[in-house]
Amino acid sequence: MRGRVALPKLDRVDVLLLLYCGAVGFVAAGIAASFYKLVSGKPAQFGPFGGTIFGLATSFLFGALTGPAIVSGDRRLCGIILPLE
Repeated sequence: MRGRVALPKLDRVDVLLLLYCGAVGFVAAGIAASFYKLVSGKPAQFGPFGGTIFGLATSFLFGALTGPAIVSGDRRLCGIILPLE
């Protein structure tokens, strides 16, 4: 096996743990985006919070945390995903 890298075999537990972590990430994104909307009155969106280093760092962390909720929220507004009401 010259030139090839052996990939580790994934067990069922590993796959379930990966899916669970993904679900927890989406839930955390939804909670953070909802809290931002509650506090500011505006929906979460990508963009800088200010021109300072702190503002740019905060924008990066906020976008990384709420990215899935921002993207899925845009789809719901377009009518692709219907809200549960």
